[in-house]
Amino acid sequence: MDPRVLTGHTGAVNSVAFSPDGRTLASAGADRVIRLWDIASRKTRATLTGHSAAVMSVAFSPDWKTLASGSADHTIRLWDMASGTTRTVLTGHSGSVNSVAFSPDGGSLASGSTDRTSRLWNTVSGKSTATLRKRPAAVNFVIFGPDGSMLMTAYADNTVGFWQTAKTHEDPSLLTISDISSVNGLAISSNLIAIGATPGYVRLWNGEENVDPPLHTTSPVNTLAFHRDGRRLAVGTSSGSVLLWDTKEHSVIGFPYTGHRGAVTSVAFSPDGEHLASGGTDRTVRIWKI
Repeated sequence: MDPRVLTGHTGAVNSVAFSPDGRTLASAGADRVIRLWDIASRKTRATLTGHSAAVMSVAFSPDWKTLASGSADHTIRLWDMASGTTRTVLTGHSGSVNSVAFSPDGGSLASGSTDRTSRLWNTVSGKSTATLRKRPAAVNFVIFGPDGSMLMTAYADNTVGFWQTAKTHEDPSLLTISDISSVNGLAISSNLIAIGATPGYVRLWNGEENVDPPLHTTSPVNTLAFHRDGRRLAVGTSSGSVLLWDTKEHSVIGFPYTGHRGAVTSVAFSPDGEHLASGGTDRTVRIWKI
């Protein structure tokens, strides 16, 4: 299937995210630029600049008024979507900010960093409300649970942390996976957590135990996203392909989505579930019809 190919970044595309209305796609680049794409025209709607190093992650607030971006310059920026300007710069991390995520109500932002900590921020005041206890490895990815009471953190070792957002001073519950070297991405549906890792591996967890069998791939899994149906899972790999996995039947659906000339770094489904966006080290964004 031929995708729409969006070009303009001059460095790797590290993250992609759809706006809640599905009309805009944000992409974060190693070129220090965030691009906002109009999905209908395939054109750049706006270019956001201000970070002094690679932009590693982008996320829209639930009301679409704010875009958050995390950067290798150790900062997070909150962008006003009406004006396309920086509203607030959040500082406190001492390493690259690898991942940002809004809580379901939009009141909090989580961040994960190579400084081995995660932080929670108040999105109105821009103040840090909690620094989660440092772990032995960098934080690759952060994601809130559906009701916002849980924050999950993926570490650059074989662990996933589960933090109670009301008790961030306490140690997390840890899920340790013996046969992997790094947890690179997480995705969550109503009843499953998907864990993508190095080497090529996707494990499903139902909150109490593993759901077998796992998915094994020929190269590391960098990124994951659940479809709105909670069953189909997009899996982006270092080989440049995207797989669709049926998490109920434990089978790959159809043929891999191929075309990226480099690793797939980020995947995201459109809110209506009809399209899948992928970003890659080949400096392109691709939008696939599902």
